[in-house]
Amino acid sequence: MFQSLNATGTPLTALETFRPLVVQAVGEGFRDSPAAEYFASVDALLGLGKNAAAKSRQTNELLTAFAIAREGEKLPAQFSKQRRWLYESFHGLQGDPAAHEEFVRELGDLARYWTDVALFEPASDTVLPGTRGVADDEAAALCVLYLKAVDHAMAHTVLSRFYSRVIRGAPGAAEDFVAACKAVAAFYTLWRSARGNSGLDDVYRKMFAQAFGWAANDAALTLANLQERFRSVLTAKQIGTMVEWQRFATQNLRYDNVRVICRFALFVAAHDTHPDPHAPGLMQRAKPGYSEYLTGRNWSDADLKSLEHVAPVGPPDGHAWDQAIYDDNLVDRVGNLVLLRSELNTAAANRDWAVKWLYFEHLQLADPAKEAQLQTLAKSRGTMLSPDVIKMLQTSKYARHMEPVASLGIAGTWDAELIKRRTDRIAELLWERMWEWLN
Repeated sequence: MFQSLNATGTPLTALETFRPLVVQAVGEGFRDSPAAEYFASVDALLGLGKNAAAKSRQTNELLTAFAIAREGEKLPAQFSKQRRWLYESFHGLQGDPAAHEEFVRELGDLARYWTDVALFEPASDTVLPGTRGVADDEAAALCVLYLKAVDHAMAHTVLSRFYSRVIRGAPGAAEDFVAACKAVAAFYTLWRSARGNSGLDDVYRKMFAQAFGWAANDAALTLANLQERFRSVLTAKQIGTMVEWQRFATQNLRYDNVRVICRFALFVAAHDTHPDPHAPGLMQRAKPGYSEYLTGRNWSDADLKSLEHVAPVGPPDGHAWDQAIYDDNLVDRVGNLVLLRSELNTAAANRDWAVKWLYFEHLQLADPAKEAQLQTLAKSRGTMLSPDVIKMLQTSKYARHMEPVASLGIAGTWDAELIKRRTDRIAELLWERMWEWLN
């Protein structure tokens, strides 16, 4: 009982009770040892907690990830079981000083990962530590923020293993870590947009128990092996081809089902795409660099935070929207969603297509001089926007992702058929990008 309390009677975490065991194993030179340096990373992470409850929560997250990343172990969030696992795992190294040091180093690397990556926010920097200058460094930051937003805790087990090599300065580690961020995001997206959560955690635990864990052969942890494992899992689930996956995804990519994944899908569909000249309302691939949306800065941008239903969820009586949108339950499909600033989302609300088109057209105008022409067009059609809305539209940043939607025109028809075709097009672009990230 006394071992689990400090001098003031405050409960200790399992990591705090584990520290004396490490000190005892290292001996009198602990203070100047590498183990002390590794444990300092753990202390720094736990020191971020504002109170005992926050420290306990952080300890649970860290140890849960460590047990999986080390040997695929499912560790309960209970002090006694966590302490027992730490003691047994450490003692199981049979007094080998090098193995003891490596164990603590792995724990320290995970704590560094948590501080640098799991808690990353693009406030002072737009890329993850250690990745600047690597191709797709900003896309990796977006992937981490996305995986945090969907609360995909298992992502930390994989990414922390690759980030450990960045910390240790292994050749090519930064490139592999960036690619691993994209691969995990791709795997999660393809799985969850076609399947439920059931069984997903088991996939990761098996990966670590069989090949990728710290306790296994470290040589097996390669980017190619990770991508191949993810592809084989998708194939086994019969969603390993675009045709197989799209049968489920076009039905499941819905605001009321996987909202954050729909938002991510719209980012992917906006990245390096432009209006399809043969299909107004739809987008198609453009040259690289045409419209860069896959960045952590964009993911956190207020102008891209909200999802707006083009055809409203609750249209007013006597509305002019295609009734098939509601009869066929298409209103929440990703094809009926656009990225929009939350204040504009609120202002757009249940307005008709002509008014919403004015919003979208304002946002995608590159030439502000044309705004006056737009107001003239609105007046000629008996449509007026309030001064507050006009000000919001004028102060919003240029939104290239609105170009395909606005290309439908004020006289166009946003109907059930267009929503279905736009859903298919977004799904195709999403699959292509995610499959690239898995190869």
